[in-house]
Amino acid sequence: MSTKPAKAAKKRRESKREGYWALLRAVPQTVAKVGFRGLTYRALADEAGVTYGLISYHFGTREALIEDAAKLAMEEAIVESTLVPESGEIDDFAGGLTRLIREDSAGQAFQFDLVTESMRNPKLHPPVVKLYTRYIDAVEEAMREFGIEDDPALARVIFAALDGLTLQQFVFDDEAQTEAAIARLREIIATVAATKKLNSQA
Repeated sequence: MSTKPAKAAKKRRESKREGYWALLRAVPQTVAKVGFRGLTYRALADEAGVTYGLISYHFGTREALIEDAAKLAMEEAIVESTLVPESGEIDDFAGGLTRLIREDSAGQAFQFDLVTESMRNPKLHPPVVKLYTRYIDAVEEAMREFGIEDDPALARVIFAALDGLTLQQFVFDDEAQTEAAIARLREIIATVAATKKLNSQA
């Protein structure tokens, strides 16, 4: 029996899978160039180097593609920014943020653009909520590592600070200022952790 049909089918599947990832990564790049208004199937396909029929094949709708692209950008940002440091040390918290902004500016700007676009397109609001909830959950996870339990309000404040610092990095383009602000944020976290520890021992 010839194995040619099976090999051809496998090659098509691999090509489609590569197209899937290419499309996800093309979304931030396309938005960076032409904004959400220019985020058409054809523009995406051109950026990804695939046929635009793959968009419908993999995602069904433009909104589903945007949601998956945002999820990928967010999960990579959590890892690359060291939002939950493997060391468990406060000094390593968000240690990769400035490098992430420098090396993946399109991915980070895309997430800000998505927030404003969701105000015009209600279909994109639920994905934005999921996006921000996942970031806050990651900060809460880090806080638990630092000995700060059950303080969701603090996690929201810390994420809001990091979110704002990311935006300010785009405005001021000064990594030293951003790093200094993150260092101060770590000091605040350390103070809260120390206070929690003292209260638990009292």
